[in-house]
Amino acid sequence: MSRPFISVKRAVETEVPSGARLVVGVSGGIDSSVLLHALADHSKKRRFHIEVAHIDHGLRDSSKRDALFVKDACESLGIGFHLKKLDPSSTDENIEAWGRKERYAFYDEVRHKTKGDYILTAHTADDVAETFLMRLLSNKELYSIIPKELSRKWLRPFLLVTRSEISRYAKEHGVRYVEDPTNLDNSFLRNKVRNTLIPFLKENFDPRIVEVVARAAKRLHQDALALDALWDGLLEESLSCEFGSRKWRRLIRDRLNTASPELMWRAIRKIFKNKLGFNLSREKCEEISRLINGDIKGVELSGNLSLRAEKGEIKLYYGGR
Repeated sequence: MSRPFISVKRAVETEVPSGARLVVGVSGGIDSSVLLHALADHSKKRRFHIEVAHIDHGLRDSSKRDALFVKDACESLGIGFHLKKLDPSSTDENIEAWGRKERYAFYDEVRHKTKGDYILTAHTADDVAETFLMRLLSNKELYSIIPKELSRKWLRPFLLVTRSEISRYAKEHGVRYVEDPTNLDNSFLRNKVRNTLIPFLKENFDPRIVEVVARAAKRLHQDALALDALWDGLLEESLSCEFGSRKWRRLIRDRLNTASPELMWRAIRKIFKNKLGFNLSREKCEEISRLINGDIKGVELSGNLSLRAEKGEIKLYYGGR
């Protein structure tokens, strides 16, 4: 049976270990502000030591206001505040991916600096439901629905808490927070799902649609993890060979030829993510399988990368060829 969706108070009581030293990522928005309030409210009873990490992404004028808001909240609670300012002009990466990478690296840096036990973020059941619907609408594979834990040091206690419960808690306890004006811009797909699609589904199909979708997303996520784990052994075996060598190609080809097509692409994705650092689509993985089998001569990848079959080996080229 699926775990029931729970209150803010219950989430803190059941999901966060007593006596822990915590680094909490706080943006100043309602979700993270409620998380900080609830942790501070339980800190004496549960013996929490709390430090707050905040990133100023430098993407809008109000970001300085948000940083000051979080700093003031920490000072009023007697909690340590750690700030990092980013310069978005310093990267040519996808801004969202770059911001996430910088944010998580900073949180981990603060954890090491303060000898913290865990890093906490305020991802909610609504975030899970929104991500599921976004991937569905964008014709993307339904993996990576739930934010991946970078290590066991990461906790997301609100994954079973809905935003309506968070709003109720904020109103009941007078929790102050800042509104990100970009959350109202429906040119962003997540905002359109949050502000338009989910309210429509609630009104016309099921008032508890967030719980329904989030529960289905969690089940799919768990199934995907189990299916991917089937290829852990092949990944380890492939690491014993030079990537793309004849021995490597023969190993991968022989193992994949005994697998069902429904599982085969997952093996390719796992092996190539280890090499490339990012997930490939199902279609691209199926293309690579044909390359390894000798059915095609090359595969073009994103980031100006390509794979070529040459003299029995698979060659990876950077910057085209």
